Amino acid sequence: MLLLAFIVAAVSLSPAISFAQNPAPEDFPSYLAEGNRYRSNGECEKALESYARAREFRQFLPDESYHLAVAYCYVDLKRYDQAIEAYTRAIGGIRNRALLSEIYRSRGKAYYLKAAQGSTLDMACLALAQRDLKEASISGADVADIEISISRDLQVKKPLPASPPGEHRNLVAGREVAVIESRRKMVVGDGEYTLHLSRDTRITDKNAQPLTVFDIRPGDVVDFTYANGYRSAADTMMHVSALTVELHRDVPLQERAEVEVDRHEEELQRMLQKIDDLERVVEELKEQQEKRGEEAPPVVLKKEAPAGKKLNKKKSPTEKGKVSTKTAGAAEKASVGDSE
Repeated sequence: MLLLAFIVAAVSLSPAISFAQNPAPEDFPSYLAEGNRYRSNGECEKALESYARAREFRQFLPDESYHLAVAYCYVDLKRYDQAIEAYTRAIGGIRNRALLSEIYRSRGKAYYLKAAQGSTLDMACLALAQRDLKEASISGADVADIEISISRDLQVKKPLPASPPGEHRNLVAGREVAVIESRRKMVVGDGEYTLHLSRDTRITDKNAQPLTVFDIRPGDVVDFTYANGYRSAADTMMHVSALTVELHRDVPLQERAEVEVDRHEEELQRMLQKIDDLERVVEELKEQQEKRGEEAPPVVLKKEAPAGKKLNKKKSPTEKGKVSTKTAGAAEKASVGDSE
């Protein structure tokens, strides 16, 4: 948890952190540092202006850090729709799992704050919040405080009337899959939509048989539904969180089985590679340990006498004879000296 807190603080919370690629030239100030100061003082409108200038002068690297910075400002300003859009843009470009879990947590909180405005509770928006919090929790983020707030609001706030099924869903039909960037992101249509998939996205074939994203191929035609999205200024595409994806073809059981086998074989190969790497590390450690053992001098254990006592060392008969001879010789020299 300490490592997780450090990552989040280093990326987005500490006003002393800089995302600049290079120090700002002397002829213009560090707008990033200026924005951080405004934000720490609660002047979020000014912070947004400074962050925009910092992005213009490439003081943010990567660009996802800009979206995180402005997202926190939007939350403070209670502009939750803009905050959710900024968090979603950041999620699309971050691969660090620990940081990603914290962003899901933050976006879930923004959804919750939007749902809980006023005396009522928007249950559709709250469902999106709970989905993000579940995603964050699976990845290791602590969401207990937000869940406690949600439980409290569910007891004291009146939920909005239940909406008819599908009212909060936008349906898009007959779009061809262009690019599958990852198991959680794919581009469909002629540069129209980018679908962000989650564990809750329901994927089926035309016979309503459940599938996984691994069953989808570029060129497949799909229908999909989503509850929210935003138009990216960077790629001009509509980025949406997919609720359902339905293929226009059926996927036979044999084909699904082959896809699963291929996927598991890939995972097995990755696991075997990791095992080989670990075995190599263990062998290197053993060799280093053996080398240290050869270089180390032999250890001689000495018997220590108890405190206050002297160790009585028995003398051998030979040593006694030597002592007697030395004593006799010394006495003889002494008597010669006296006679002289």
